[in-house]
Amino acid sequence: MILLGEIRDPETAEIALQAAETGHLVLATLHSATVSETVERLTNLFPSEDRESQLLLLSNLLIGILCQKLLPSADGGLYLVTEHLENSGAVRTYLRESRIPEIVDFMGRGDNPNNRLFMEALVAAAQAGHLTHETAAAATGSESDFDRAMRGIS
Repeated sequence: MILLGEIRDPETAEIALQAAETGHLVLATLHSATVSETVERLTNLFPSEDRESQLLLLSNLLIGILCQKLLPSADGGLYLVTEHLENSGAVRTYLRESRIPEIVDFMGRGDNPNNRLFMEALVAAAQAGHLTHETAAAATGSESDFDRAMRGIS
């Protein structure tokens, strides 16, 4: 198992992919706020002439992406909210072709219970009373979208 503190440059990303290709479990961090931002940052690390081959490797080797936010909870402590993506058949195609908006759409459809958007997690946390409405809405970046999601409108 290999733990990379952060992937910041193309060399580190390439080394991580090579290690994963040889059967190592590679856990790495990236400073990104969402699954889509993570994919976009990884994609942009690769030089344009290598991007296609590196995205093919990424699409075949990636197990998943987990993003997290630690928010003030309704009871005064902290509450962890996560967004996660499991790499499956459709996601592999979207990754390989760098179709990032389609990854987010796929996650939002709820076809795979192992995928979850921050919006879904924030709505569930607010409905369960773990987060206040205000805290959850502020964490989404769009209070109107959050209010619609709280009413069950996607």
